[in-house]
Amino acid sequence: MRRVWRKYLAVFVLAGLSGAMLLQTSQSVQQAEDDLRRLQKSVDHEKETIRVLQAEWAHLNRPDRLESLAGQYLDLVPPGPGQVLKDPGQLPVPAPGAPVPPAKPAFEGAAQPVSLSTPQPPAAKPESISQPQEEDFNKLIEDVQKGGVQ
Repeated sequence: MRRVWRKYLAVFVLAGLSGAMLLQTSQSVQQAEDDLRRLQKSVDHEKETIRVLQAEWAHLNRPDRLESLAGQYLDLVPPGPGQVLKDPGQLPVPAPGAPVPPAKPAFEGAAQPVSLSTPQPPAAKPESISQPQEEDFNKLIEDVQKGGVQ
């Protein structure tokens, strides 16, 4: 009789331990599901925020709006024919060894500093432009200033 009693006790203890482990596992799964729902809600909120910011950015960068702001705050005038350089040697040449800023800097949350060097006098006329090409270019500029290209 004692032997049967021990078997029943062992079965009840194992059943109790199994039930406790099942309860602990189900609680862990529910906690993980709650965390997942909370994180998914956070991700959805961030996606919505990004969508709103992109819409605002598109609204603020409309060409007509930028044009009106430029007209309001900048004293810009269209270039005239007298502003065209006839001699390419008059173009400013960067100093040798001066850092050249990138064409489009990568955005990393803040403006990147650009080092400026002291201006150097213009270099001599480039040797790669031949005389006939320069004359043709000057003739084209004069034709444009007169009112048309033939």
